[in-house]
Amino acid sequence: MPPAGAEPAATRVAQRSALCEQVLRKMPKTVTAQEGWGQVQGRMQQYISHTDHIQGKPFDDLLRVSAPKLPELLASFKVYSALDDQTQNQMVCQRQLWNIGNFDAPKAIENQACIGVSHSFAGRPVDASQNLPRPELQPGNQVAVSMKTPLMTASGKIREVVVLSCTAPALDSTDQPEFDIYVSPPTNAGDKTSPRLKQAAYKKAFDTIAGQVLQCAKDHPESKRVVLPAIGMNAFLSKLNAADKATAIEIGTQALADLVVTLRKEGKEVVFTDKDDPSAIMAIINGHLDKVKSERIVRAGKIPGDWIADNDLIVNAWDPHSLVGNKLAQDYSIDGFIGRNTLLHFMHGLHCAAHAENVSPVVGNKAG
Repeated sequence: MPPAGAEPAATRVAQRSALCEQVLRKMPKTVTAQEGWGQVQGRMQQYISHTDHIQGKPFDDLLRVSAPKLPELLASFKVYSALDDQTQNQMVCQRQLWNIGNFDAPKAIENQACIGVSHSFAGRPVDASQNLPRPELQPGNQVAVSMKTPLMTASGKIREVVVLSCTAPALDSTDQPEFDIYVSPPTNAGDKTSPRLKQAAYKKAFDTIAGQVLQCAKDHPESKRVVLPAIGMNAFLSKLNAADKATAIEIGTQALADLVVTLRKEGKEVVFTDKDDPSAIMAIINGHLDKVKSERIVRAGKIPGDWIADNDLIVNAWDPHSLVGNKLAQDYSIDGFIGRNTLLHFMHGLHCAAHAENVSPVVGNKAG
């Protein structure tokens, strides 16, 4: 039985389903008049049901308050990618509701019901014997997406922010489809100490992330402050040996330090967010800044602290498989904390459901 005073799950799902239906009525006729819109609405009802257990506490309030602005928020969806349009849209819109470490994911049939695909495009089954190159996984071809979203802070204040979700190389499992692109096989069986990280490839990936952040900052002149996390330098490095992990952190922190300097030249304030205080990654970034006599960055706090202000551009550490926000209240990465306190997961799911039913416009403008 649920705890005393707790709302039964069935009641909560029914109320959320009704709220979702009301919100989707706010969409413009240019969208709702399309042939597949009814199927999109049905998929979003499935989404409400299958994500009920992972949604954050602010979800209902954020959805209710933002209903009148939902079309505007959805229209802010922008993709940063060097891929061709078709592959870009497949990477962005063929996703899983969540994916933790490439092993904790929804059932394929549930994912299909919600957003029209059983697997993510990055994780789709492929014929390994054909040994075909996969451009969507190559360094420099990562996709990033930005969206405006309401965010509820720790004290319940609602801020409207821009979130740019970037994908660093996922090296937390040897089953990740990009693992072999960034890590060489061992020369001797059982060798767990020799360097294997492909440094040039890893650096190209981080240079791409830095370029995406810079372009997004330019695209949002209203965002006077950019919030950086330790993107890709925590859980995503868990399958590297100690030497390679240190090298990856050195490459990533140098790229972020260079980005800080460049953003400041563009007139942006730059701060850091980390659940850890003090932040080990921020300390390394500041070491790089010291070498070029640039002012150190400071830790503003953790997500969703009251330090967050309207129009902040928050950089999110995303992954190649899941919706933005991943497993929400059951995900303790920055992606999960951002997701559970915003509408990003819901809005990204709506884009994916629309893509599955050929309802356009699906993805917003392509940037860069």
